[in-house]
Amino acid sequence: MPKTAKPASRLGSISRAERAFLAEKQRKREQHVTLRNDRELLSRYSADPYGMVHRMAAKGILLPLASGTYVIAPPSGAQRLQQATSVLLALDARLSPHGDYFISYFTGLVEHRLTDLDEPSIYVAFRGGNLRNVEVAGRPVRLVRISAERKWFGIEKLYTRDGRRGPRYHRATLERVLLDTLDKPKLCGGPEIAIRAWERAMRERKPDLPWLLEHAPRMGYSVVRRLGFWLDQLGEEKRAGHLRQQLGNRSVPILLDSSKRYGDGNWPVDRNWGVVVNIPRSAFAGWIAYGK
Repeated sequence: MPKTAKPASRLGSISRAERAFLAEKQRKREQHVTLRNDRELLSRYSADPYGMVHRMAAKGILLPLASGTYVIAPPSGAQRLQQATSVLLALDARLSPHGDYFISYFTGLVEHRLTDLDEPSIYVAFRGGNLRNVEVAGRPVRLVRISAERKWFGIEKLYTRDGRRGPRYHRATLERVLLDTLDKPKLCGGPEIAIRAWERAMRERKPDLPWLLEHAPRMGYSVVRRLGFWLDQLGEEKRAGHLRQQLGNRSVPILLDSSKRYGDGNWPVDRNWGVVVNIPRSAFAGWIAYGK
């Protein structure tokens, strides 16, 4: 028997045992079914819990997400995963059994409405098992491994219903997403998208600047220096000044744009922040002025 059954072409009839199982899942306000976590509950209604799951999947009652993981189909019997649950809830069902995660980087910018662009890949910070080549609802998942405990912060839990028992997923806070653009701009669409996101956040979302100043050092000296430089450019010189004691050895400059979007070259060094300004000033001045 395969680990995950194939989706059905049409919704089949529901047996009494299956109906009772689904009613119990509804009572618990749970949309997902996993062979590992639901084995005990399935055993109440069938002597063959694995067979029961595969029969429900064959009927279209359950929609397969990944190996051993399913989502309960909507009452209409629609087969498109997006009609049963959001992609991000499906992501939670796929990743949470294997380790901790939170959505960030480019997907975080989309989630916090800091860019109007989108792309198929879902970008996720992850710590846990050896997952590879993950795909959810036809979308590739880019797992960014974070091993340092000090960098695991700035995470919020999003619930899709009132209360705290409904389906949920984990994402970076607004401020954490902004820090991630300074850490890994290549995963955030590149420096233009990242800096436009900063300008938009400062203009529309009013991020918690004291929080940013307090937590940026946990990401390392490079992020602190880039944060100070960009706060200067965004008119927050006084706030940026609070970072002066957190810059490390400025005699060893770091790249302002670690993605090297504009290539190598004889770029100027900003001595105040200890960064090689490897983005043309005319370019980032235009990005910052774009939304004004």
